Amino acid sequence: MKIKIEGLGVDYGAHKALDDVSFEGNPGEVISVIGPNGSGKSTLIKCIAQVHRPSRGTVCLNDRDATSMDPNEIARLIGYVPQNFHYLFFSTVMETVLLGRKPHIKWRISPHDLEVVQDALDSMNIRAYAGKFMDQLSGGEKQKVYIARALAQEPELFLFDEPTSNLDLKHQIEVLEITRKLTKSRGASMIVALHDLNLAYTYSDAVIVLNKGRIYACGKPVDVLTPATIQAVYGVEAMIVESDFGRHIVPLKVKT
Repeated sequence: MKIKIEGLGVDYGAHKALDDVSFEGNPGEVISVIGPNGSGKSTLIKCIAQVHRPSRGTVCLNDRDATSMDPNEIARLIGYVPQNFHYLFFSTVMETVLLGRKPHIKWRISPHDLEVVQDALDSMNIRAYAGKFMDQLSGGEKQKVYIARALAQEPELFLFDEPTSNLDLKHQIEVLEITRKLTKSRGASMIVALHDLNLAYTYSDAVIVLNKGRIYACGKPVDVLTPATIQAVYGVEAMIVESDFGRHIVPLKVKT
């Protein structure tokens, strides 16, 4: 999906949660949004998902203003996974993921819908949980179900707000590898808010650094995630270490 964000701003009274945020994204691209707590990451994701209407600026998807689209069209285009997902206690994993097909279902659930859901469960390695109720799962397992639900939507744009927050190290890597691979293979796009700078460095084509609601830096990870940027935005001294496995960010100490 082609994405164009121009002059986006969100005001909460006198506080500017986002201020003049502009960037573009192309099909097949994975964009990470990073920044300190309160920098506007979740607000940006919500505005693109049309969950929150901005105070000013535009969100264009495939050269169309998103505000001109009806909710069902948005649901077909965008697979959104927020930080906190509300679920029905007595719904099974299968039923929860099947809800991702709702924008595509006309009269009844088709064999194709069920096949897509099974593929989504398999992608997240949770087919064995299909018959379990959602309240029987751990936080990390629920997170994988919500991502599978987004996959089942077959959207052109994935919007993930800290999708690895409830996952252990193995599953953080697994989820980002799977979603990146699917984004590339489908020619979709992905915008993901992350706290882990090394995950952003490894799995992103581009990184947006937010600070106090504004874009501090935007570009390729190697150009953006530098010790100077990390110190200016996070107040942490860091160094870049190179090894046979690539480049890694090592935090050293809080700047005094």
